[in-house]
Amino acid sequence: MSIELDHIFLLTDVGAPIADLVVAAGLVEGSSNIHPGQGTSNRRFFFQNTTLEFLYVHDIVETDNGPASGLRLKDRSMDSGASPFGLVVRPIEGDTEIPFEGWRYCPDYFASDMCFVVGNNSNIIKEPICICMPDKLPQRKEMPIPENTDLLLTELRVSIPIATKSRPLNEISKCPNIIIELNKPNCLELTFNHGKQEIRKDFRSKIPLVFNW
Repeated sequence: MSIELDHIFLLTDVGAPIADLVVAAGLVEGSSNIHPGQGTSNRRFFFQNTTLEFLYVHDIVETDNGPASGLRLKDRSMDSGASPFGLVVRPIEGDTEIPFEGWRYCPDYFASDMCFVVGNNSNIIKEPICICMPDKLPQRKEMPIPENTDLLLTELRVSIPIATKSRPLNEISKCPNIIIELNKPNCLELTFNHGKQEIRKDFRSKIPLVFNW
């Protein structure tokens, strides 16, 4: 199966106050939503070819006991050594075979026959969560225009403090423009438009995130 990046999420504090700093840096915030049954909410930034989602737990009981409990979002949000990242890919049209082993997560906000496939590394909390979108997920007829339409993600660099990659993470690392760096502190670095403007926004004093454009 051929896959490509759909979106990225980063676990953060309740209310995702880091999003205010991202807005102050010049990016435009998009719509947010709540995930019924998952116990999480988000704040999002839409770009030309991806979305960055600041995800936070608002209901620990629901997160721990709902259908998404295997994501271990509460554990990840409370453990400073855990990876706060989620890498969500989608199948390229025409492919149906998931390239890594995993388990089906059928969220309450999907139709009954639609499920994510979550990589079987989800219990390794020092690795990013690896998720594949349903291959038949219907698209909305009128997709919103991304607020940051002039920014095209050209490189995603994910640093993690472990020495080897699981198979799900290794398969995702084969996607175009994704680089996984081992034996480094957690960091998510997004480069847009090949960094032609030489602008760098570093939020690592607050959260492991860097933007370049």
